[in-house]
Amino acid sequence: MNIRRKITSIYTLIVGSILLFSGFYIYSLSKNYSQQLFYTRLKERAFVTANIYFEKDELIPKLYENIQKEFLHSLDKEDIQIYDLNNALVTPEDLSVSRIPEPIIEKIRKDKYGEFRDGDRQSVGIYYEDNQGNFVIVTSAIDAMGIEKINHLKKVLIINFFLTIGIVIVTGRLIANQLLNPVKEMIDKVNEIRASNLHLRLKENRNKDELTALASTFNQMLLRLEKTFESQQQLIHYASHELKTPLTSIIGKVDVVLNRARTEEEYKKALNVILFEAERLNKLTNGLLSLSRINFEGEKISRKMVKLPELLHTVVKDILAQIPESKILLNTLIPDPEVTSVVLNGNESMLYSALYNCIENAVKFSDKKPVTVQIEKKQDILSIQIKDNGIGMNPDDLENIFRPFYRNQAALKYPGSGLGLSITEKIVALHNGSIQIESAQGKGTTVRLSFRLGQTDLLSPDGVQQ
Repeated sequence: MNIRRKITSIYTLIVGSILLFSGFYIYSLSKNYSQQLFYTRLKERAFVTANIYFEKDELIPKLYENIQKEFLHSLDKEDIQIYDLNNALVTPEDLSVSRIPEPIIEKIRKDKYGEFRDGDRQSVGIYYEDNQGNFVIVTSAIDAMGIEKINHLKKVLIINFFLTIGIVIVTGRLIANQLLNPVKEMIDKVNEIRASNLHLRLKENRNKDELTALASTFNQMLLRLEKTFESQQQLIHYASHELKTPLTSIIGKVDVVLNRARTEEEYKKALNVILFEAERLNKLTNGLLSLSRINFEGEKISRKMVKLPELLHTVVKDILAQIPESKILLNTLIPDPEVTSVVLNGNESMLYSALYNCIENAVKFSDKKPVTVQIEKKQDILSIQIKDNGIGMNPDDLENIFRPFYRNQAALKYPGSGLGLSITEKIVALHNGSIQIESAQGKGTTVRLSFRLGQTDLLSPDGVQQ
């Protein structure tokens, strides 16, 4: 069953149930009211009968006949029975009407009043005390007009029920179509979207309803997919270009060496070239794997509380060990008691890579000039600034600096793959941070990494999470 039929069925079921309940309620109330009204009329006639019957000897005969015609024979199949103390019938017996059972007569005598019915015939009994004795007077009749009205009401309610249900089914279908038309449009639009046209988007209405929220959520997902596909395509394009160079160099060098016998010195030179290109290929491969991991598994990375000042000290120490001639000045603008409390909820290995890439680039492009690394905390913002006095970049380079494999002309003479800053940018974004780069050609570059520390990122000085 599709959603349209479900909506129509549920709508019809609810309205039908309400109609059925309200119709039954109206019918029951009307029927009960009609019966009670007729019981009241019978009660009045019972008292009129008593007054007329027991006082008839005091009335003028002509007046008695008029009263009898007016009050005692106007109801359908009316019958009046009067019983004495011995439950004997005082009035003439009507064979078409059954005598009242003695238990009912005794109950009327005890309660002074009683109402009962036999099929459509309703009866009212009263206990009447007179100087001629004490009697039980029972007046009964059939409320033909009331029964006809109730039956007519029942027919009207039944016709109204089925007529309304028919209208509800039609209107329910129309309402379901109206509600689900935007969904159908979404489905048709989604079916048009392929990997080749991920730029297409669902229409978002101005109404702030659930369907608009669904369209917005789907569009956000399409945007993420589009970015991922673009990143993947760029990665494949750049990788196919960059990986060819070291592979071609290695294959060419091996071909040349194997062409004829070489001296030991020539073999060493060839192996050194192969080793250099292999290391370059290894760095490219690792960089590509890192980019791939960040692009496709970024939201699934494991996180823990990372003490950034300690991690920064570790990075600086490792770079000094790798490049002994480098000059790195580490300046921590955080009071000693607060150093251990500055932590970030993130992935330690990724943060290590981001810091390492930035500081290594500063060292590499500064030509052994001093590099200043500064870390400070202002309120809930942690900033790490890496400043060098190297070759710098022009404005055009700054616009493309985060593209994978991008390298400006001045940087081509330095070893590298052009993946470091691209990886760093994605790592910083995964940690809800930002990266800004200021540079001028020939005057050096300043890289600033900023992270917002939340309440869950603060530790007490003894290392316990607050």
